[in-house]
Amino acid sequence: MSIYTKDLTSIINSMYKRFAHSFTIFSIILTAICFAPNVSAAALNSSSLIDRTLESGNLNVMGEGPAGDLCVTDKYVAVADAINNRVIIWDHIPTTNEEPYDVVITGLNGPMGVFTDNTKLFVTDTFNNRVLMWNEIPTEDTVAGTADLVLGQDNMLSVGYNRGEDPAANSMGTPMTVFYDGTRLYVSDVNNGRVLIWTTLPNQNGQDADLVLGAATLTSAADTYGSSTSINRPNGIYVYKSKLYISDGGMQRVLIWNSIPDSNDKEADLVLGQEDFTGYEVNRGHDLPAANTLAYPMGIVIQNDVLYVGDPGNNRVLIWDTLPTQNGQNATGVLGQPDFVSNNTNNNSESVNSAGFNQPSALGNDGVNFYVLDSGNNRVAIYDDSIGGSISSETTIKTFNKDLRCLWSKPVKTTWIKAEATTINGVKGVNLTWTQYGADKVSIKIDDGTGNYPWRIADSTNDGHQFIPNVQSWQNIAIKPKNHCKSGVESVPVSADKFPGGWYNLN
Repeated sequence: MSIYTKDLTSIINSMYKRFAHSFTIFSIILTAICFAPNVSAAALNSSSLIDRTLESGNLNVMGEGPAGDLCVTDKYVAVADAINNRVIIWDHIPTTNEEPYDVVITGLNGPMGVFTDNTKLFVTDTFNNRVLMWNEIPTEDTVAGTADLVLGQDNMLSVGYNRGEDPAANSMGTPMTVFYDGTRLYVSDVNNGRVLIWTTLPNQNGQDADLVLGAATLTSAADTYGSSTSINRPNGIYVYKSKLYISDGGMQRVLIWNSIPDSNDKEADLVLGQEDFTGYEVNRGHDLPAANTLAYPMGIVIQNDVLYVGDPGNNRVLIWDTLPTQNGQNATGVLGQPDFVSNNTNNNSESVNSAGFNQPSALGNDGVNFYVLDSGNNRVAIYDDSIGGSISSETTIKTFNKDLRCLWSKPVKTTWIKAEATTINGVKGVNLTWTQYGADKVSIKIDDGTGNYPWRIADSTNDGHQFIPNVQSWQNIAIKPKNHCKSGVESVPVSADKFPGGWYNLN
């Protein structure tokens, strides 16, 4: 269901005109960055070259500006492909150039934000003015209506902008970014000029937010322009070591709170991209950028005290090799440009290349590789072995010969399973036996009795047998086959109690 009848690109473009204010607005939409484990600082610099890409030319994440998002963890890569109205997911870390995705979610209306913590999945269904949550990351192609919970609307069928009223604690106006820190949920409610915070994970449709940044209350208008409380076009959101980072795309800055806000309209403690909290001009009013300026900043990610910020208006990614402690502090490194005062598209080339970007928006890393959603080039760019590695001007683009096994079809669903309660060497558990053809590995997950599956055995060799210690006979177990680059459909869950002493035919 959609409340819009015109072309999504036109809708995106019209949004920028609404926020033009006294300067020309560069067309920026959103970003969100996901969890990844702490690792060594990245050795990326202005000489670093892109090693490989995903979905080159297949994404559609560009209106007059970036209209998509990227989320990377140590297990998943997800892309909000906004103008194609879908989210695509790799349920593993891609290792080859242009590796195909595993899962697609359709039935969305311009999704511009995606986030996962390796268990749950959050998607901002932007032009349906809502955030969708899946309690588990989908393992097969699905549609928006299968989500477990919706925020911003009171049910899955409603899509109204602010529910047809003024902004409230339970409504949204084109939400962009979603971020979950393991306790709190954050949503950038862009057209309302605010960030909504739920202090605990919501469990009801349309649940009220608890706190707001950028406005005095959850029902009041956005704060006045250019202050330590105002936020115009909030984009990237990131939490690191109990500090909150938000990119304020409309005022060309990144705001930092030294502690997680516990009250409405909390003042930020630090600003990057401007000299102080009153500044808002692109590149501080200069024609060219510098190490201390920004132009419509978006994605934020931090690893081991190294801060990365997507600066799409300058076609670059800025790097601070230590966490900033002063207003307007200079960046120490740059990606996509030869120096801090250049901002040419594709590193001053007429064609797409491995040295530059066209409006890089979202960022991420999987603990080893660094990812950039290169929105204007409709691709995900990847720097291999860049976290803790060494990249210099000698680096060249890697050429990959795609593993031919990746061209095989997805393995069929496991249909014959036997689960038997038993004791081995004094340890109680379940003996699991299955038949599975065309897969080299399987992943096994075990439920906790509430419908959740917190325990997993990842990438077990497909030898048809697995003893799972300390699992009770009532616990459900499901099997998902894997064939090198592709994953099959997960089996129907079984338990030893469901079919004791024999094979369970799941056809």
